[in-house]
Amino acid sequence: MEPHQFRVELKTVKRHLKEILEASNPLPKYYKFLQSLVIVCQKFSQCDWANHLFGGEHFHSCEAYCIEVPFTMCLPMMQKREVEIKQGIATIPCGKWQPFLVCMFQIHLQFGLDQLRTSGILEAALQDNRVQYLTEVYRGSSGLFTQRNDGVCSLKAQDIDTESNLFPPCMANLHKILRQRHRLSHDARFHYSLFLKDIGLPLNEATEFWRKEYMQPHTGCTSCSHSWQKDGKRYMYGIRHLYGLEGGRKNYKTPCCQQIQVSQ
Repeated sequence: MEPHQFRVELKTVKRHLKEILEASNPLPKYYKFLQSLVIVCQKFSQCDWANHLFGGEHFHSCEAYCIEVPFTMCLPMMQKREVEIKQGIATIPCGKWQPFLVCMFQIHLQFGLDQLRTSGILEAALQDNRVQYLTEVYRGSSGLFTQRNDGVCSLKAQDIDTESNLFPPCMANLHKILRQRHRLSHDARFHYSLFLKDIGLPLNEATEFWRKEYMQPHTGCTSCSHSWQKDGKRYMYGIRHLYGLEGGRKNYKTPCCQQIQVSQ
């Protein structure tokens, strides 16, 4: 991620945290965790922190920046003696922020599921594909960033060219056009984005894939004149929307061949 992308994501996280704190009456422990998480997001959102974290000179042993949080926000790290604890406060250097973010994500999932159980709507919530997926992630969180529990391995943006040889002809053709022109029509981009999502391309890799393509000048063989430099926020919103993180939070799926044919 680029520093500004990281800050955009944190801004969205802070907005959702405030919504939960104000509207959902979270459990007391969850409430305290969310309050601490808001403060963490505010600190990570600072320009110098984000630029340092994603700079080329940042190493796992780096201690240039530190953040202090309640020890309960990093219990797995504390158990492994990876952080210093003093009077209940853990000091986490920037070289260890990545595992710290993973810890917070796991704790947030646990609290969220506990909240659903106590509210009495867990069974109803589990009918939502997104909640089903999160429960699967929580159960198998040790392999969170390598393989999804539905058996689909995470796809890297850099591997799409190679993997495109195995794509269905229609999607392989869209990939070829994209690489030639560096642009796709709206419908083509919609279908191809969903296809990549469904074969295992995570959100961060999807963002990187489309950013690199739309940073390049179009060839003039297309009616699309948009660019990432000018329309990056719009494209980011569109990508997040397809992943169920914006708008109506709908879990979009790749249309079948017949649907695509009828829409042409």
